[in-house]
Amino acid sequence: MTNESFREIVTKVCASCKKELSIESFRVLTTARDVGRYRHMCRDCERIYSREYAEQHEEEQFDSNLKRKYGITSVDYEVLFTIQKGLCAICRKPEKRRGSGGKVGLRGPKTDKIRRLAVDHDHTTGQVRGLVCHDCNVTMGFLDESPERIGQILHYMTSFLNTDDSDVISRVVTYMKSIAVEAV
Repeated sequence: MTNESFREIVTKVCASCKKELSIESFRVLTTARDVGRYRHMCRDCERIYSREYAEQHEEEQFDSNLKRKYGITSVDYEVLFTIQKGLCAICRKPEKRRGSGGKVGLRGPKTDKIRRLAVDHDHTTGQVRGLVCHDCNVTMGFLDESPERIGQILHYMTSFLNTDDSDVISRVVTYMKSIAVEAV
């Protein structure tokens, strides 16, 4: 054996773009049998390949994600979408957010396409409740899907409707008394 056999690899040729690149341009393989080896495509080519693959197989991936995450098919999704007339089950508006290629979840190629409505489900039981827009879905997440918290926010907001009192302090004191919490 010569010292050459122990020489560290510093460059590699990408199988896709055929460029000789620094080894840092390649991802390390993670399986036990591949320790110390690198992927055959550089990171840039992998990114392009992944984006093209996702675009070519969008519907298959969508259907697969629906089955895996929610136990429904893309046909079930379309039935829900039709029943809801393409509108969010909560705010009754169409989705307006762009991005994520219409995928279930937030990942995917950047795009100007309008997102699909999200599948709303009970995180405890897994039961699907309907389709909701991104804003309503995120809002429910921030509220921990708690009906009690949602009721508290509703009570808080409606307490200040049609009030003649322009003094902020007296409005807050009145509200705090209405929920039987001692105001500071």
